[in-house]
Amino acid sequence: MKKLLFCLFLLPTFLLSQIYVDKAGDGWDIEVKKALFLISKTSPTHYKNIIDNVKRIEFWNQNYSSNDGQEVIVIAAKDMKLGSINNIAAVLVHESCHIILNGSHLNPSKEETECYIYELVFLKKLQNVESDLISHTEHQLENYIK
Repeated sequence: MKKLLFCLFLLPTFLLSQIYVDKAGDGWDIEVKKALFLISKTSPTHYKNIIDNVKRIEFWNQNYSSNDGQEVIVIAAKDMKLGSINNIAAVLVHESCHIILNGSHLNPSKEETECYIYELVFLKKLQNVESDLISHTEHQLENYIK
């Protein structure tokens, strides 16, 4: 019953979003939709930026999540296998930032810095966020600021 109510509650949100999420793994599309819902509740601004700029979410068997620079986010199997909705949400926020910045002509280090700042702002809004997600993002940010 809880799952039915959850699905009925999410349905309007995802019908409007028009983001196509590939089916892969063991229900990975559902996990991504949960992460999108979490983003929408946590930060409507981050959510709107994703909805306005991302058309598709795919998966691949690489070490790092990425994007096509246009409108597709590609989530690494490694990120999905962590089993953290917060991590998936962070990936979506981070990679959507790269898509938003596409064409801004920032050097790669500056772009990565901007995306880690954008991700960190989101993570600090999350309730019950895993401390390792914040520390990882802060560490990455320190590496790019140098």
